[in-house]
Amino acid sequence: MKKLLLTTLLFAFAAAGFSQGTYYWVAGTTASNLTSGSSWNTQQDGLGSSRVANVGDVLIIDGANIGGTSPTTGVATIIVNGATTAQVKIQNGANVVLVRLTSTGTLTLANNTVGQPGLLVDATSSLQICNQDLTGTYSGAVYLDFPTSTAIINGTIKIVQGTAIGNPRMTSRTAGSIVFTSGASLEYSNTSGYPFSTVGVATSNSVNFAFVFQSGASLICESIYSPFGSSSTNSIVDFRPGSNYYVRRTMTTGSITNQKTFANVFIQNGATLTTDAAALNKIENLTVDAGCNLNVGISSSTPLPITGNLVVNGNINGATPGTFLLIMGGNSPQSISGSGSINVSSFIVANHANVVLNKDISVASAVNVYGSLNLNTHQINGDASFSSRVNFEPPTVSQGGSSVTEGSYQVNIALGLALSTLPGLSITGSGIPANTNIVSYSSANGQINLSQPATATGSNVTLTFGSNVSTLATSNTNGIDGNILVTGTKNFTAGTNYVFNAATSAPFPASSTNAVGDLNINAAVTTNINATVNGNITLTSAKLTIAEGNELTVAPTTTFNGVSANSYLVTTANTGTGGIGIVKIAGLSASKLFPIGSPTNYLPVTLVPVNSSDFTLNAFQGATANAQPNGTALTAPQKLEMVDAVWNVNRTAGTGDATISFAWPDALEGANFVGPAGLGVSQYTTSYSSFTGTASSTTNTASVTAANDALGGFIVGKTTTLPVTLISFTAKAVNQTTVLNWKTTSEVNLSHYLVQRSNDGVSFETLSTISANNKVGVFNYGFIDKSPAFGANYYQLISVDIDGTEVVSKIEAVNFGSVISLSVYPNPTKGNVNIAGLTKGDVIKITDLVGRTLKTQTYDGEDVLNLNLDNVNIGVYLISVSKNGKVLITSRIVKN
Repeated sequence: MKKLLLTTLLFAFAAAGFSQGTYYWVAGTTASNLTSGSSWNTQQDGLGSSRVANVGDVLIIDGANIGGTSPTTGVATIIVNGATTAQVKIQNGANVVLVRLTSTGTLTLANNTVGQPGLLVDATSSLQICNQDLTGTYSGAVYLDFPTSTAIINGTIKIVQGTAIGNPRMTSRTAGSIVFTSGASLEYSNTSGYPFSTVGVATSNSVNFAFVFQSGASLICESIYSPFGSSSTNSIVDFRPGSNYYVRRTMTTGSITNQKTFANVFIQNGATLTTDAAALNKIENLTVDAGCNLNVGISSSTPLPITGNLVVNGNINGATPGTFLLIMGGNSPQSISGSGSINVSSFIVANHANVVLNKDISVASAVNVYGSLNLNTHQINGDASFSSRVNFEPPTVSQGGSSVTEGSYQVNIALGLALSTLPGLSITGSGIPANTNIVSYSSANGQINLSQPATATGSNVTLTFGSNVSTLATSNTNGIDGNILVTGTKNFTAGTNYVFNAATSAPFPASSTNAVGDLNINAAVTTNINATVNGNITLTSAKLTIAEGNELTVAPTTTFNGVSANSYLVTTANTGTGGIGIVKIAGLSASKLFPIGSPTNYLPVTLVPVNSSDFTLNAFQGATANAQPNGTALTAPQKLEMVDAVWNVNRTAGTGDATISFAWPDALEGANFVGPAGLGVSQYTTSYSSFTGTASSTTNTASVTAANDALGGFIVGKTTTLPVTLISFTAKAVNQTTVLNWKTTSEVNLSHYLVQRSNDGVSFETLSTISANNKVGVFNYGFIDKSPAFGANYYQLISVDIDGTEVVSKIEAVNFGSVISLSVYPNPTKGNVNIAGLTKGDVIKITDLVGRTLKTQTYDGEDVLNLNLDNVNIGVYLISVSKNGKVLITSRIVKN
């Protein structure tokens, strides 16, 4: 009984001190005083009791019916003469305008309703705080004051100042008390005062971070007054990540940016935003519309830190053009775009930033890239220097005694430290999340601003600064040099990563070191320097061509990604000069695949050395007698039994065996290259060796263990592919005899040679049969024809394999009794031949082997005669030279 009595007394005392009523606005669209009891009713339909004012009341303006017993909708105009209440709710599409006839009226929300906001505006409703309504009837200023209470704004609020004196405003003296949620907005157009007053303790002022704009909420400035008030060291507004700040008028009064943190900033309607001279903490996304300007600071060190995208369709300049520091410091992909101009003193891409350049920018002093910068086709110009940074260490690499607060983007350090190199660097320490950038630093404020919030609170924290590896990407057909046009010193630090997204034959900067980190090839690229790749190589449906005379050095740890028949390293081979592009590797001690090939065919090599060694590699199609691109092509019969390619694998340091494996496409296999039986690999040093190892025409692979320390050139074929390699064959007239000499190599499976002579170059007789050595080595042979015929004598050499296969040499001509010595070259030919040894008036005739004339030309005495055989079919033909109807000499020519 005593307990019940005590409870009853407590409720009675509470009721005496706090009598709360809930009332609905029933005055309709006719302006009515807030304190007028008849304007409110305990029931929305007006059938309840009128209001007896109490500070604990809950006042509801419900847009479904604001007329009570005369139901209506529309704008509820409420005259504020000064009042206090616990809570105001604006809901269900209600549109409320607060006005004052003259002077100032303050509506104080005391928030006496526990657990409820003092002001609630739902997402369908709006509140307008005026000093002059649309009719001009009311010219007083309305203050909406929150001394201890809170507000949740899901809809829209407008603070509208007309031509009358006095500015309406909202004020709060509790941090974080007024919250605008996603989709909500506050728009103000004050011409004579701050929308939230300024920071202070007076009733008419607000406190730091009182007004919170959550992600998706918007603050719209159409005023000359800053929303932050006059204090340069405080910020009434707390812009949370993802919120929006629209600047639609040029602000001239108050603290604009100093020590302020923004999310998304939009400069619109021809406005100019001029920042304070001192530090700006950071901006997420910044958009400057056409006709608008952003003027930054007054010195080259004034930062403009951006963690999101920068879109400039207007202009962005320093107070003096080009006198501020643009820092792209986000942790998510960023871009710079727009049709306007950007002129800065310095430009920084932070360590963990990934920035895409979609417009040209001008930089006056310095460009530092610590992270990733995709230049696309655009340019950085101006008088600046340029540096891509790799593992950069500032003069001060660590700093102790710092304080970190969980959820904060700011770190406090000692004042006055000379740490000017910090912006853009990575920062680590207790409470700092991984991959965090320093977006700006203020020595005067002792503050480092972070790209992402701290995850723990700590004092006396030691912070460490530095960078990793920068990455430069380009889609410019002139490579990096087509993007970086600054006139200052260019420093492309060893280890910089490169990404090439467009075909180019000049990818690497001419001024760069040849040391590369990772290399990503996404288009047809040809090297322009000797490059050393210490990282990985990624080929995305594209080939990297190593230009003639260039070397591409890779590390034993280099991984080749994306390799396929369409994505590999092209090791060029010039058949004219013999020049090649090669792949190099040092210190290889384990199995490694080298994805090399010709311009049209993938010819990979796998190396497994017994001992750590250095190697060079090259592959080309079109097998030759000396394993070099400008060597004599192997014959058509030989190519029927082999893969028409040469792999050059040379050891430049180290010793010991090496197992080498090769692969090739079907297109390079000769018609008779069938196996594995009888197939193998031949190695060229001074000559081709016998075929060893294994090969298969089914798997298109071959393997051999090479014992020669220097290694050399390799071909894949049948054991009968190379019965002999003819190094040279000559015929000379000596004292009415013909001396024949020839040199050979690799006489494996060779039986003998036939020495033959002809008087017409068509029908040959055998003069001698000479046995072959039939082994590996270099051999010299000779024969003397003691009775050559008068006039032309034609000689050829036939190499006969043990299975009867014959290979015919070129024809050598010797003339006895004629005044002409004919030289025809090249022979065989594909189109043109040059004929030397003629005199003016000589008639040159081309006939086939049955005597039909195909071409006739008279020599006019000008230099060497060039005879065009483009219209002559492939085959063997005779060239005869006659003067005054007498044939002087005849020679044979092969068109292939």
